Amino acid sequence: TAASLFFKFYLHVHGRETATVAGRLDTSQVAAGDRSALNLPVHTLTEAVQDFENIRARPTGPVHESTGSVSEGAFGDATRSVHKPIAHLSACKQATGEAVYVDDMPRFAGELYAGLVMSSRAHARVLAVDRAAALEMPGVADYVDVRDVRGSNVIGPVFQDEVCFVDGTVTVMGQVIGVVLADTQEQAQAAARAVRVEYEELEAVLT
Repeated sequence: TAASLFFKFYLHVHGRETATVAGRLDTSQVAAGDRSALNLPVHTLTEAVQDFENIRARPTGPVHESTGSVSEGAFGDATRSVHKPIAHLSACKQATGEAVYVDDMPRFAGELYAGLVMSSRAHARVLAVDRAAALEMPGVADYVDVRDVRGSNVIGPVFQDEVCFVDGTVTVMGQVIGVVLADTQEQAQAAARAVRVEYEELEAVLT
């Protein structure tokens, strides 16, 4: 987390400033339980192995009792994918650069860019959203939030347990409060930063 990285940074700076020998950190004033934070991480080369078995399909037809042989055509479909290294459907296009992403698509007439207005608090109640300055900026077409949602504001890829826009209370840093729509990506992002949100801080939830 950011706090732990800052703590390591502080210990390293403090150790250098108080060191009596150049190139050596002074750990005399660091608590014994905190000295492990001064150890530099050791990165090793990551390795991985994936094995595939070439297993013949089990016979699905009759087996002759006298000879133990199997009738021709008695084996299952040889094209089945079980136990075979099947390439992902999009692998070839991604590997060759033929895959088309949003930035590769031509712009349509009247198309607008979205700039997200995200929460700067982890747990807070949204008291007011001032979008006046953003709406006056060049290229800005509109501002959209929970009040503009027609139907349910609840979303989720599998379980419907998230909200599209903040509805009163922020529960995570960076949660989407609203969206600014503008002619260009730069205009949308600049206008999103101009939106002012007033919060009422709530007690942090620590796990």
